[in-house]
Amino acid sequence: MESQLSITEAISLSGFETIDFIIGIVYLILLLSLSLFISRDREGREKDTKDYFLAGNTLTWWAVGASLIAANISAEQIIGMSGGGYANGLSIAAYEIMAAIALLLIGKYFLPKVNSPADIKSFTIEQLRTLCEEIRHYMIECCSVNPGHLGPSLGAVELIVGLHYVFDAPSDKIVFDVGHQAYAHKIITGRREI
Repeated sequence: MESQLSITEAISLSGFETIDFIIGIVYLILLLSLSLFISRDREGREKDTKDYFLAGNTLTWWAVGASLIAANISAEQIIGMSGGGYANGLSIAAYEIMAAIALLLIGKYFLPKVNSPADIKSFTIEQLRTLCEEIRHYMIECCSVNPGHLGPSLGAVELIVGLHYVFDAPSDKIVFDVGHQAYAHKIITGRREI
């Protein structure tokens, strides 16, 4: 029958010194303190998952893409690229870096943006649906910071996108009975920040 080691015997046989355990405990205390400090905002309000996920939905889509690329590059990948670079030359590591840079540049400067009604004329129905979702998300984000009449604007998004898809604004005049139905109209016509 094998005898079980007690915790103190196992610790003494581990090779760790007292200073090693002190450093470990101090590290855990600092890590816990930092996490508690970060989990509250300046007013002392405890943050929730919405505040952490994609920076509380305040990031632009290309910054989200950059963070996903950064999150994908882990220690294993860096070590693997170092090994691959040593075995096969630096081309493998340079390829990964260039792919990340190219993806960011293409995403930031070459993907379609909507700054005028003419920008949506060539969209497919699926792209128009995605545009409506993005406009609705943007309006919710803006009204969560700066209160406004959200309900009427959310209900009019598809209508306004459809009007701009079919008609040729500003040549064709679009009249709204109340201004707070026109948030999507302002976004599509390049007046997003107004």
